[in-house]
Order: sequence, then C-alpha cells, then structure tokens
Amino acid sequence: MPLDLRRPRPKASDVSGLVRHYYTLPGHRAGGNLHIALEDGNLDSAHLRFCYEQALAADDNLGVQIADLLIAMSPAGRRRVLALRGTAPAGREDAQERGGGEIESFDREVSKRAARQAEVF
Repeated sequence: MPLDLRRPRPKASDVSGLVRHYYTLPGHRAGGNLHIALEDGNLDSAHLRFCYEQALAADDNLGVQIADLLIAMSPAGRRRVLALRGTAPAGREDAQERGGGEIESFDREVSKRAARQAEVF
C-alpha cells in the first residue's frame, strides 16, 4: 500500500462524507474496522495502516478506501475529517494529560502488529 505521491491529497470534506456514510452501514455504528481511528482518535499512520489491514481482511471495501484516503492526508487533515463528521474525539494528547498510561501501551501493541504485518508483505 505505498503512498502515490503524484495524487493530490484528499479533501477533508470529501472524506468526511464517506465516513458519515460508513457509519450508516450495518455493523459500523461504532466505526467498524476503523473504530480505533474514527472513535478513539488514533490517527497516526501506524494505526491507520492497522485499520486498513483489518478492513482488507474483512472484505470491507469502503473501510479500505477510507483508511487509504486518511493515510494520504496530513495529520491536520485527518483531524479535520473527524471534526467535520461532528464527533471529533478528545485525542491521545488530551487522554495522556488525564493520566492515560494505557494509551501508550495500546500504541506500542498496535505498532508491533503493524510492523509484523509489514514484514509479511
């Protein structure tokens, strides 16, 4: 899933429309295969690659498309997608200020999984 640097970056308004539609699909009320990104605000590339792989394994074509678009966006654009959707999560920075040490542990685990999956491909 290499990023095609020739393609323009997706617009947050376009991606947020896809995300809103994604939530209307059966089984996606809580973000489906993209839950950790869309609901929990884990928008870094490692988490988005994990979501991409989960959606791919589940034959979730729209989830794959959304994850791919989010990966191609800047961090600010990713946050804008969630803000435009109307449910921007607090984000990891806010949670860490509240003493969320479990977030760091979760981030390490997801990064390890993403690295293992990348070695397979």
